Amino acid sequence: MRKLKTIAFAALAALLSACSVEPVPFIDFDKTEGLDQSAFKVTSTRCTEYEVPAELEAVAEAETRTTAINAQNVLQKLLQRARKSKLIEVAGIYTSKDHNGDDIVLSGKIILPADRKPTRYLICSHFTINSNAECPSMCFPLEGVLATLGYAMILPDYEGFGVTVDRTHPYLVMEQTSVNVVDMYLAAKKLLAGTKYAPEHNDIYLVGYSQGGATTMAVQHKIETNNPEIEIRGVYA
Repeated sequence: MRKLKTIAFAALAALLSACSVEPVPFIDFDKTEGLDQSAFKVTSTRCTEYEVPAELEAVAEAETRTTAINAQNVLQKLLQRARKSKLIEVAGIYTSKDHNGDDIVLSGKIILPADRKPTRYLICSHFTINSNAECPSMCFPLEGVLATLGYAMILPDYEGFGVTVDRTHPYLVMEQTSVNVVDMYLAAKKLLAGTKYAPEHNDIYLVGYSQGGATTMAVQHKIETNNPEIEIRGVYA
């Protein structure tokens, strides 16, 4: 299962890696002017050099193939690029709705390339996790490495994780979870609008693996049904 997860990630990276952007001077996020925190309140930020996990180094050396994509080559190229990249992690909270339609405060993380203006937003719905320590706001999620390709990544915590760890996680309750994910994207977009971290293009990618794949398809349906002003560039579930 771990190998399958890594191969799926490698295939996704290959599909999204066609990205060419001009470098911009590094900006200290904590001192960025123009932030509107009325929708997404920042709780912590940090700028770190991405460290390649040892397990990915090992998989990158294995001769593994899936369909026509060579996972070995994809991972090696992505990890080489990641080693030279700095990322900004922005954790925060926003308001959405629970299954009763009542307001609920949820958490999540935005991951940005520190040395360039992002090209597009990429909304990533995480796979099934087993502890609060694994939710996006509490760690550096594996998918976050895609930010090194120039994407502004939106990584919501599902209800039951992050600031709502005391609540029951609505596993595969797609109608509610898709609302929560879209609400985080809208909140994050409002936060970064008018800053140098606002992506160059308005169309977005949706990505997710396993439980995140189901969530991604639900998010696509939610946007196409209720938020047609959001242009989806591609979906990888």
